[in-house]
Amino acid sequence: MALDADKPAGERREEVMLTPEIGDRLRRAREARGLGVRALSRLIGVSGSTVSQIELGNVMPSVATLYRLVSTLEISMDDLFSVPPAAGTEDGGVPGPPPEQQGKDPVQRREGRPSLKLASGVVWERLSNVANPNVEFIWSTYDPHGESCPPDGLMRHGGTEFGYVQSGRLGVTIGFRTYELDAGDSISFNSTEPHRLFALGDDSAEVLWVIVGRYGDARELPPAPEG
Repeated sequence: MALDADKPAGERREEVMLTPEIGDRLRRAREARGLGVRALSRLIGVSGSTVSQIELGNVMPSVATLYRLVSTLEISMDDLFSVPPAAGTEDGGVPGPPPEQQGKDPVQRREGRPSLKLASGVVWERLSNVANPNVEFIWSTYDPHGESCPPDGLMRHGGTEFGYVQSGRLGVTIGFRTYELDAGDSISFNSTEPHRLFALGDDSAEVLWVIVGRYGDARELPPAPEG
């Protein structure tokens, strides 16, 4: 684990993950938008040192921090999954999915799912064979007590979320209400409402998510403070 000396009070500790390709994609997106490290850190509510460590691939952010990063940098979450980056770049320096994957085999094999392990005890696996800027098809595993964000730092972003709990129990806070979902339960809600997702009890929770239109209005949402 790595802890930055200049982190703001209350900022969550980050988990060390050797992911230089993800950090490099974030760095290129930041530079393409003319943002310095300190300027980006102020926009997303973490320290400049944390941003630098994420870009170097030394730490992986929490779910909430990653949401604010991609929203501020105006990139797709799919761009960050562990798929080899394309030789060229798209959209002003932001890498897109490899051209050779476009229009290829429509099947995404279980053993080859692109995935992200986040510092807050959550693993995302992309179920689609290629990135899609309009729809995210994700299998999420929440470790026991894993969470998308702390109880006092609800997140929000563009789009609508549809979730189905395959196993375990999931807590979903939307605004001032919290719902407890058992295996077989499902939920849908407007992602612009402040929300939090977390495993209930001492077991992991596995959840299928479909998120539609996450980036349609993300730039209109101010970054929420973390911690």
